[in-house]
Amino acid sequence: MLLGSLFITASFVNTLLQTSLVFRVFPGVMDHHAIATSELVFLLESVPEDAAPVVLSAYSSASRAAYVREDFPAQAKPSAAMSQPFQSLPANAAYDLSGRETRFRTIRGVDLALSKSQLGDTTLVGMSALEVSIQLEDQRVLSVLLTPPAIIGYYGLPLFGLFVLTIAAASLLSLYFLFRPLKKLEAATSAIGQTSKPHFIEEEGSEDIRRVARALNAMQQRVSALIAERSRMVAAMAHDVRTSLTHMKLRLDDAQETDIEALQRDISTMEALIGDMMLYARSEQTTTKPELIELGGLIATTLDTVPFPVETALTSASFRVAADPPAIRRALINLVQNAKDYGDDPRVVSRIDSGEFLISIEDTGPGIPPDEIKHVFDPFYRLDPSRSRSTGGSGLGLSIAKSLLSAQGATLNLSNMHGGGLRATIKFPETARIF
Repeated sequence: MLLGSLFITASFVNTLLQTSLVFRVFPGVMDHHAIATSELVFLLESVPEDAAPVVLSAYSSASRAAYVREDFPAQAKPSAAMSQPFQSLPANAAYDLSGRETRFRTIRGVDLALSKSQLGDTTLVGMSALEVSIQLEDQRVLSVLLTPPAIIGYYGLPLFGLFVLTIAAASLLSLYFLFRPLKKLEAATSAIGQTSKPHFIEEEGSEDIRRVARALNAMQQRVSALIAERSRMVAAMAHDVRTSLTHMKLRLDDAQETDIEALQRDISTMEALIGDMMLYARSEQTTTKPELIELGGLIATTLDTVPFPVETALTSASFRVAADPPAIRRALINLVQNAKDYGDDPRVVSRIDSGEFLISIEDTGPGIPPDEIKHVFDPFYRLDPSRSRSTGGSGLGLSIAKSLLSAQGATLNLSNMHGGGLRATIKFPETARIF
């Protein structure tokens, strides 16, 4: 696009310099050439005829050339605007050309090649030229070929450079506005699927880009609807099971068996399990309006409610997001409780890295086998089934924490630390930050 713009600009300037418009843009352009032509006419009419080739050769250069012909070219036409500099020469000009007929034409391509062939050995360079033809005293005609560099070199170079810089800047600006929507679309598309929270894409740019954005937004709406339907289904199942358990409890109140206490414990366990199931089913659906919260303060106040000591190293930097505070608190407490139950010396660290807010929950326990890490977020997955008996866990703690955070636009990952221990990392991306 940039090269095309520069080519169009060069073509425009090339055309401009060969029309009468150039004299309105550069009023003094032809004055220099008129004076030089008057000197050439004076020499040609003053020296012997056999010396004329030497004079013409001395006048010629890569940007201009001259030759004598018997008559005006057929296509050459008079032009009052172009003739003015030749009819009004200054007093210090070599020759007065007023009253002499002067004609002009633009020659390109094959015609210019033929004109150059008439000149014989010439250094004239160019694909087009402005030909100025002026009649001599012996009725012959002097034709002077001026290629664009002849005019640019004297008066037009600054403007030509300005043209090029302007078009280059406009092209770069166009490229920026063309690719900015693509980059935003790429970034928004990359965020899709990382969390369950929809990342609706702003519809801007060309019509093709807007159609893609609309299609992606519609897809996210359909996915959100499917997730909501799944959540409603699981919640309904859990509700029905809980209703049945309530009936069982009522019947047990009248029972006389000696193992009633054991049955009641089992029922309590089932109730806790169903409670976790309902929380997990609803965790990906926000039921309250998001609030503007400062993460550092929320973490500090949440840790103050934990009934056991937790080492902290929290950043004082501000990082505000729009989210559901109870969901973040519940997820954070779940992770800290896991660190306490399955490890030792829980520690919470927060920091801002590359624009992202990171919260690390660490312990000094045995960690998790590398081949098991990818499964621990699966519902009801347990590394050691016996753990649930000692801790009362349902196998949904990490799943609930991940879903709660996902609904707030954050991600949760686990990794083993060097030297032992497990680190759970909550990451709020830079795009979630509100200034």
